[in-house]
Amino acid sequence: MTENGAAVIVGVDGSASSKNALRWAFDYTVAIDAPIEALIAWDVPTNYGMPVLFDENELEEPAQTAPQQAVREVLGDEPRVHGRW
Repeated sequence: MTENGAAVIVGVDGSASSKNALRWAFDYTVAIDAPIEALIAWDVPTNYGMPVLFDENELEEPAQTAPQQAVREVLGDEPRVHGRW
């Protein structure tokens, strides 16, 4: 664990580049003995003019499952990875 308890934060959205970032972050955290915080950011799309009706769960579910699947695919059940999704 790093002296100040800091973690390495990496954005993971399921894309190939985010998986590469996760691999790099993992290798780096092994070298410095730190945990990884994997996260995804998303928001509800705004509309201009006509109201748009949608179920927020239709947006939230993929935002939660994509990073979880990417972490499992790249690192398996690595205990040093914590997710925020």
